Amino acid sequence: MAQRVNGADYGMQIGRLSDRIGSPRGTNVMTFPQDPQRSVYLFEDFLEDTINLDKWVLAKDTSATDYVITSGGAQGGTIAGTTGTGAGEGIGIKGFPIWSGDKNCGMEVRMKLSYVTQGILEIGFADVLTSVKDPAISDIDTVANGNGVADFAVIHRDTAQTLTTAALATLGSTPYTVAKSALGTWAPTANVYFTARVQLIGDNVFAAIFNADGGLVASTTIAKVASGAGGIEGGVAVFPYVNVTYVSTTAIVPTIDYLRCWQDR
Repeated sequence: MAQRVNGADYGMQIGRLSDRIGSPRGTNVMTFPQDPQRSVYLFEDFLEDTINLDKWVLAKDTSATDYVITSGGAQGGTIAGTTGTGAGEGIGIKGFPIWSGDKNCGMEVRMKLSYVTQGILEIGFADVLTSVKDPAISDIDTVANGNGVADFAVIHRDTAQTLTTAALATLGSTPYTVAKSALGTWAPTANVYFTARVQLIGDNVFAAIFNADGGLVASTTIAKVASGAGGIEGGVAVFPYVNVTYVSTTAIVPTIDYLRCWQDR
């Protein structure tokens, strides 16, 4: 009899899920999102002519441009926007707070950035943000949070910091304090798609960056923050989001191919 799997099993798989259908467990893992008795699953491929604002909230700074469906209806569905060119100007997209670590929630985004030499990128879960046009983290070297957030688990990169490659950073309600774990030495390549995943398992957090084949991108590791001093309170409702913020020199055009989320029913 195949072992019953959950959102954590699904989110922690590395490599193409279709490679695993030769075993009963592999089949169980691969079909987890399609089983409404086990899973809550949201897959947003941006196939409509406008972004569905019943599912997503957009925000931007004054000189930025909100995400819109890519003109010409790119095959497969994509959205794109532009950061402003003033210091700290950004754009963001977020879902709604219906996900939690206690339900083994995970999120994934496939996206690319037009310019990567300068800028802030933040992907993951948070409980509250004053505005998703701004990141939750104000300093990644000595992790400091702002923007109204109390609980977060995010992949964060800020080229204005000493650490200019990506890291997983977390904060949870009492007793947790801020923590971080490097994602190897990964930084995005301009105009090349990458897939970023954040997986919550109770109060524990994992993150990884994948290439088109579903394998870990070279120079990355699976980052982990366990529920010791770090971690996130798994009982807090959180939402998925992506923030891209201008730092200097050149505006950034982020293009998002898809966003998806899952958790146990």
